[in-house]
Amino acid sequence: MTSQEYIDSRYTQYLYRWTNIGIIAGALVSLALIPLDMAVSPENSLRFTLYKLVMAVGFVALLVLKRRYRQSQNIQVAAGFAAAAMASATIATMVYGFGGHASVYFAGFIILLIFAVGIIPLRPRLALLAALLVYLAYLLPILAYDTITDTAFFAAANVFMFACAVSLLIMRYFSHKGLMNEYGLSYHVRRQKEKLESYSANLEELVGERTRELDDSQHSLRSLFDGASIGIMISEDGVITDVNRRVSEMLGYSRDELVGSRVSRVEVEGAAASLARRLEPLRRGESVSFETSLVSSDGSTVPVEVCSSVVVADGSSRVQSFIQDVTEKLRLQAQLGQSQKMEAVGRLAGGVAHDFNNMLTTILANCELALMDLPGSHPVRRRLEEIQGSARRAAEVTAQLLSFSRRQVMKMEVTDLNSVIAGIGGMLERLIGVDIDMRLELEEPLRPVVGDRSRLEQVIMNLVVNARDAMPFGGKLLVRTGDVDIDAEAAGRREGMTAGSYVQLTVTDDGKGMPGEMVDKIFEPFFTTKEAGKGTGLGLATVLGIVKQHKGYVYAESVAGKGTTIRVFLPAAVFPGMGPGAGLPDAEASTDSDAESSTAGSAPHS
Repeated sequence: MTSQEYIDSRYTQYLYRWTNIGIIAGALVSLALIPLDMAVSPENSLRFTLYKLVMAVGFVALLVLKRRYRQSQNIQVAAGFAAAAMASATIATMVYGFGGHASVYFAGFIILLIFAVGIIPLRPRLALLAALLVYLAYLLPILAYDTITDTAFFAAANVFMFACAVSLLIMRYFSHKGLMNEYGLSYHVRRQKEKLESYSANLEELVGERTRELDDSQHSLRSLFDGASIGIMISEDGVITDVNRRVSEMLGYSRDELVGSRVSRVEVEGAAASLARRLEPLRRGESVSFETSLVSSDGSTVPVEVCSSVVVADGSSRVQSFIQDVTEKLRLQAQLGQSQKMEAVGRLAGGVAHDFNNMLTTILANCELALMDLPGSHPVRRRLEEIQGSARRAAEVTAQLLSFSRRQVMKMEVTDLNSVIAGIGGMLERLIGVDIDMRLELEEPLRPVVGDRSRLEQVIMNLVVNARDAMPFGGKLLVRTGDVDIDAEAAGRREGMTAGSYVQLTVTDDGKGMPGEMVDKIFEPFFTTKEAGKGTGLGLATVLGIVKQHKGYVYAESVAGKGTTIRVFLPAAVFPGMGPGAGLPDAEASTDSDAESSTAGSAPHS
């Protein structure tokens, strides 16, 4: 809408309202003066009243017409002029009917001027035309039909009417000018308001959009912060201001529990001084990396690697620390070190056993030859027999060393582990004695395994004898077999194990058990918990070597005073059409092309 259109619209509404007021007020004033007509001219009062009623009816018709076309400025102006014409005709008739040029009813024209020019807000030019209409309605009938006798009264009436008209026209001019200025100013104010509202709406939309973008950005940053696989801790002046989800998981605290607390809450007791010394380079703007331990909510310590640096945000300096749980790393390092140590010991033991076995072969052969040449009563024969016995026992030790070092030839075939146990059941009963109650729980049917039957017998015998020795005053011994399927999650809980189908051999005793620090060493060669001279420390080492040759795994679980459980996992055979006793191709019969044969079996004790 343009400025002129706005002003015209406002002026039309204003004109409609005030022409209504003028017409209604004029009709009411005209009717209110009826008693005055009766007093001034009783003989004409009835006729004059009729004139006024006719005029009032005309005014009502005009009001109806105006309401129907209230949006038309021209109709409103025309209605105003029509009302003025009706009033002028009525008053002129009354003037001519009572006194002519000397009639007191000329005052009616003064009142009409006030309504037509003063009250109805016509434009100045139209107001001038309305004033001329009213004045000529007074003057022309007198000049045409009346003889002027009272010149002074007539002149005074004209001067008075002219003065009123001029005054009202001046007032109308300035009133209309002020009204137009007001409308113009209102239009500009409205336009500015609309612009401001538009600017405000655009600004609100922009602010809303930026706020949403900021919220999305903060949400994304928070998601990245919380989703990081490494722990992140933000602190200021030693107070934790924020942590991500990984830190909460690592230490067992909720975010709300950590935020606001001091960093010392998660520090190992006594580590504050060394930690402060490590963080000293941060004051120089340098980054620091170090290893330490943090205390979790349950009081346990978590080994971590920390990389800290200073970041400036919102005008303040904060310490940002990236925290990596190295528990698994340290475990793998220890496992690697143990594997390397066992490998080195195995190589050493295999080399020594190989050379020692060759020397024992020579000793035993010469003993046999010497004994063949000596009569039974010869005094040297007893000493040779002692040498022969010691050499044979030494050969048994070398056989165990070779088993541990996995340098023996094995005959691999599809075997039922239950049948292996059943085949040596009687021997096991004799080995453990009467003080121990041995119970067999053998699952049927059991998956076959690929293995050397004699070596599997040696594994079972070594484990049973080891359990017997842990129960010197008797006890209960359980030998159990069963099929197990190990998934990736379960395999991850056991060192070095891979997912797959296995046959599990479990040997459990309720003997004296051992503390946790010893459990990790029981598979090392020459490690024994027995008294000196009662064990070689090679029984479980031999078990480990044989199981490894069968591509299996062996684990020990023990609690001091409650007993020990050894679990052996052997891969289940997956060769279609193969049953127990079926041999394997020659290429699979030996696990080491450099394997050496033993001169005697391995002793089944540790």
